[in-house]
Amino acid sequence: MSSEITKHLEEAEKQLSIALALMLPYAGSGKRMPNGTLWLGSWSEVSKTAKAMLRVRSLAEKLRYLETPRKRKPGVFAARPGSVSQDLQAPELYHGAKDHDQ
Repeated sequence: MSSEITKHLEEAEKQLSIALALMLPYAGSGKRMPNGTLWLGSWSEVSKTAKAMLRVRSLAEKLRYLETPRKRKPGVFAARPGSVSQDLQAPELYHGAKDHDQ
């Protein structure tokens, strides 16, 4: 299922990049597409197309990342055996070996 989605996203990215490549030479010229629906020279249309292409690319990358099998690694803050209780029992680890009662 997700591989089909990835294929469709890749195809959409390809089509958007083709559209963008066709639009860029006319950017700022004010020309219309042959069917009259889109201003090729409108920078807002070029910007919208580029943003859409980047969104599609981002979605495809996220989906590929979710599909790739990974080994779970302990996080940075994973507790080591005995470290939590030791930290709770030894406040001098954080405050130094000073005596705060003076």
